[in-house]
Amino acid sequence: MNKLGTPIPLDQWFEEFSISERMQQKLRQLKIVEVIPAGKGGLPITMISSVGVNYKVFLIQDSTSEFMVEGSYFRWIKEHINEIKTDHLPFFIIQDTRTIRFETRLYRMGLRGFIVSRASERLYKREDLIKKLQKIADKISDVELPTTIDEIHVFGSILREKERVPDIDVYLKCSKSEQQRKKIENIRNTLQDENNPHRNYILEALWEENRETRRSIKNLVKESEKFRIALNKIGYPAEWFQCITWSHIYRWLSMIPLETILFPEEKTIIRKLLVGNLKGFKDFYILMRPTVAKNTVLAWSLDRPNVKKNIDERPEGQKLKFLEKELDNLIVQMNHFHKTIKPTLDLENFSYETPIIERTGKESKEELLTKIEVLRNQLKKIKYRWPNRWKPLHDKNNLEN
Repeated sequence: MNKLGTPIPLDQWFEEFSISERMQQKLRQLKIVEVIPAGKGGLPITMISSVGVNYKVFLIQDSTSEFMVEGSYFRWIKEHINEIKTDHLPFFIIQDTRTIRFETRLYRMGLRGFIVSRASERLYKREDLIKKLQKIADKISDVELPTTIDEIHVFGSILREKERVPDIDVYLKCSKSEQQRKKIENIRNTLQDENNPHRNYILEALWEENRETRRSIKNLVKESEKFRIALNKIGYPAEWFQCITWSHIYRWLSMIPLETILFPEEKTIIRKLLVGNLKGFKDFYILMRPTVAKNTVLAWSLDRPNVKKNIDERPEGQKLKFLEKELDNLIVQMNHFHKTIKPTLDLENFSYETPIIERTGKESKEELLTKIEVLRNQLKKIKYRWPNRWKPLHDKNNLEN
């Protein structure tokens, strides 16, 4: 099963790329059932429908770089634009993003009707997400991870006290012991050792599985005691190995060393073992240093394990200070946009509607929340209109929502 270029189940692809629930629903409505991953060079993926139509598809997410879109996606689209517009080539673009990205460019190419956007995202009860985060925190001591999670910080909408929010933004402050470093190093070294019989058995079993069955790697490990024994012999936790997918292997097979392919990113292990199928957790930011980013709130640590108390029972002065920083950061972003967009575009008649936000320094909590919401809504509309030439302001110490 799953030779390079052969289909993988749609649900497996959803998991591999963290596709939003809303987009999953839309793709199922299009009767998509399987996916052939993209080849090298940024070529489109192929989505197979149950009605016999094979679509060429590009995926744009919040993490998709402008370089990828400009360097690969649009170049391929230009080469096939006539086939696309004359319906000789089934094609669409998945825009699974929280903000508008590249839409103006796509519209100018006459591709508005070929965009599948998730539009509105599901909103979750704030209280439910806080309970889920507590559930995740409670698992930390029971799960073996490649790093130690020292603290969990949160930022974004969960701290603006809305009743319903699109997700919870989580920031993990981590460290790695010498024992953890040595364990990972030993696993990688063993995976390079062609004379190790347990390593060779693992590879042979994988390729046999690939040829003969349609089981996921997760099910292979779960159902094969012999495979788990081989992993144990080389000190590789079975739970970590289960985080690998066939898509991950195929995507990197010809580009990176074997020991890297067969050892997933630590972020992937943490996410799959702690979060699993819990909804409302899109991104995890991980930092392996003692400092934390600006304007986050400690949600959990060993000394302060009560998530709800840490978030909601902060002194009012701390809550106010957080909102003041939030507003100040948004004003910096908006001012930077104003200073750069018009000179960069050099358009005589360029206009935009932007509410004027005055920062008095004496705002009440309610006034701060209102001003933050006004600026956030405005930035959502204008932020990505000109991705080709406008370069956003980067602040490594500031996490953008």
